[in-house]
Amino acid sequence: MAWNCKHVRLSLRRFVEELEGIRIALVQEKSGGKVEVVVEEMDAKKVRLFT
Repeated sequence: MAWNCKHVRLSLRRFVEELEGIRIALVQEKSGGKVEVVVEEMDAKKVRLFT
């Protein structure tokens, strides 16, 4: 991971900051249907609300 960050000229600190703004969830309908992965990008205020 560190090498990948260096390769794209991104510091590890900046990488972690970017990840903090992403929320991933597994969602399944009440009927027991298919499970889906939901990815949401959030700004700093939304992150604080959900943590």
